[in-house]
Amino acid sequence: WPRNLDQPEEHFGTMVDLKKVVDAAHAKGINVLLDYAMNHVHIEAPVYAQHKDWFWPLDDGSVSNCVCGQGCSWDDSYQQKRCWFADYLPDFNFTVDAARKYSVDNAITWIKDTGIDGFRLDAVKHIEDAWLTDLRAKVKVEIEPVTGEHFYMVGETFTGDQGLIKYYVNPAMLDGQFDFPLRSRLLRS
Repeated sequence: WPRNLDQPEEHFGTMVDLKKVVDAAHAKGINVLLDYAMNHVHIEAPVYAQHKDWFWPLDDGSVSNCVCGQGCSWDDSYQQKRCWFADYLPDFNFTVDAARKYSVDNAITWIKDTGIDGFRLDAVKHIEDAWLTDLRAKVKVEIEPVTGEHFYMVGETFTGDQGLIKYYVNPAMLDGQFDFPLRSRLLRS
């Protein structure tokens, strides 16, 4: 779970190691996507300690213990954007401009520092749409003119609702989404 948003998880190596992997992949014509979890951080993350006001409270007064699937719903349009995935994973409140800017700027820094070609974006239905539109806008201005390449973004929206999955696939947000309804049908076959 994300603790330090400025470096790879320690068991995977350093930023220098990651850059070497990306460069080696590019040398062989392989594009690299990083899994970017923008929805939450570990409760021990410095950003949470320094800016608790950037996160939804676990107990917001109307719901105590707003953990997805426990005290709050995974799918309710209000609760799904506020629930914590676990009681140790504070959920960013991207209605707070400073929190959204911090997170989008962090994503841009990862692109610039590593040279990656795209993101797999975690838990898309659990964040404000403005995060996606802000990221896409910054990518179009700060990344694509420099690289001369389209930066690919695919979302993970775990649902059986094809309409919700499709909602996020548009030029202002995502290039694609994982097709969980198809996955469910295949598993039943």
